[in-house]
Amino acid sequence: MKKHILFVLLVIALCVLLSVFVYASEGECEHEYKTTSITFENDFCLNGGTRTLTCELCDDIKTEDFGNFATLVGYSASSNAMIGTYNIYSQAIKEYASLNKLKLNYGFIVASQSRVLEYGNPVNPQTGYVGKSMIKYDMIKNSSDVHDVVISNIKYADGAFDTLLFISYYVLIGDNVYYIQNEVTESYENFEYISFNMIKQNIESFGGFYKDETELSSDRLKQMNNSNSSYNTGTSLSDTEIDNITKSAQLISLGGAIFNYPNASLMLSHFLSGSGNNYTLDLDLLFKDKTALSNRNIDLNSALAACEVLANQESTLSFNQATESLYHNLDGDFWYAMGSYFTRIEISDLTLSYNKKGEAVYSATIKYIVEDFYNFDANDKGDLFPSLSPSELHELHKAGLAKEFLTYGEKVYKLSWKQGQRVNDLNIN
Repeated sequence: MKKHILFVLLVIALCVLLSVFVYASEGECEHEYKTTSITFENDFCLNGGTRTLTCELCDDIKTEDFGNFATLVGYSASSNAMIGTYNIYSQAIKEYASLNKLKLNYGFIVASQSRVLEYGNPVNPQTGYVGKSMIKYDMIKNSSDVHDVVISNIKYADGAFDTLLFISYYVLIGDNVYYIQNEVTESYENFEYISFNMIKQNIESFGGFYKDETELSSDRLKQMNNSNSSYNTGTSLSDTEIDNITKSAQLISLGGAIFNYPNASLMLSHFLSGSGNNYTLDLDLLFKDKTALSNRNIDLNSALAACEVLANQESTLSFNQATESLYHNLDGDFWYAMGSYFTRIEISDLTLSYNKKGEAVYSATIKYIVEDFYNFDANDKGDLFPSLSPSELHELHKAGLAKEFLTYGEKVYKLSWKQGQRVNDLNIN
């Protein structure tokens, strides 16, 4: 009789759980989200922050994190040209300007140091005009997430390669003008100046890539050590409480497999198996998620830009990403599966040649690596799944009934491209 009652209760619980997943995956509304508010870190419009999106049909609300508007990748020099490269995230600032009815423009400013010292602030915040013999390249209509400015035809006159230049990204928003080099400033007294020769002499590293091994995340390594030390150390919960947590987790795993949360379900099942073995992440599946694909493209574009600076005709080279990238912008299935995750790139067999047209052609093997430690916060008692918290799942780990593990995936790209080409030009899968 008790087994019959338990079976009925499990069926009821499963039905309730599946109804939650049905609502989450199929929903009653084909959402049409629109940004309704934007908050920035330290209330500064060029920092990263959070976008709040509201469905225009049902008022459902969700949030998305985003990074800094512009980040300097680095400067490079080849032949008689200098190039400045920035990673750009423009969506948030465009929406912020629209929501607050602020004028907006952005792009590159190039001038000699002598002109800046003579005319002062390069961009007039009221008119948007620039000083005499200063060049402004507006980029607001450029949808790429990597922006380059090329200062070409540097003359071979005496001292030309040592001429100090001001090269900066600018943002004109409302009545304020900001300049972004290594740091953000409003004052021309804080500008940095560079010359062709200064850049040409420094080719050991570029854009976060250098010859040493990647520095792995200390936070992830700390999590792994803490997890190992807490495994099977015992729990303060009763056998009944542990049994209920286990059954709830098993039901959630089953519900996720049926209702459009396949990867979250597989990882939860792997956790519940208790093996603790590394979990192999299929990156082709991960990249079906548009956000994860966009993250990958940002990383690969940074690697391609670095390759173009570091390559030479004399030898085949190898470089690594200096520190791992951290992304915490997933949602849906892979958010439940991974939450935040780290990426890094290894570049090998980098070569440079020139085709019959005299165009630079690069080739390299690029290994893209994704890592995440699948664990649960012992102090987080809020619901992660229906009526099930990270703290409760961690108790299964402490009880030795489940085990946290490392998620690892890699994909190798053998690429050949002409200078300036990026992921969208190469049709990388």
